[in-house]
Amino acid sequence: MRTLQFRPVLSRLPRTYSQASRYVLTAHLGDVPGGVPEQTDHLFRLLGPFVTPVWRRARCVTAVSRFVAGLARKAYGLTPIVIPNGVRPIARPQLRAHSPRRIVMAGRLSIQKNPLLAIKALGFDQGNGLVV
Repeated sequence: MRTLQFRPVLSRLPRTYSQASRYVLTAHLGDVPGGVPEQTDHLFRLLGPFVTPVWRRARCVTAVSRFVAGLARKAYGLTPIVIPNGVRPIARPQLRAHSPRRIVMAGRLSIQKNPLLAIKALGFDQGNGLVV
């Protein structure tokens, strides 16, 4: 069984129609219509008729969150299995205030993650100091 990513899906499209392929699709936010509309809506309008059959013929479809699963369900009529990215902590951590204040972020710096919102919300952009 193979896992296909977006680019290989398009290159393998003719083979997908000609033989019974076994593959799993994993949906991330940018892989489904409506996930990152400002970046991908034009692609989905253009490629939608070609990509939809590939999604529907997949042996299994997974998604990284309930939100992404909902978008895939709406776009392709499928019910993906949700495999979450994160792990819930077993116990609530004991937190205490640090001086100076610090921000910790795990993830890529991207417009979707919006790390500047946290900086502005905590007042770091007002000259209150930021430890990087």
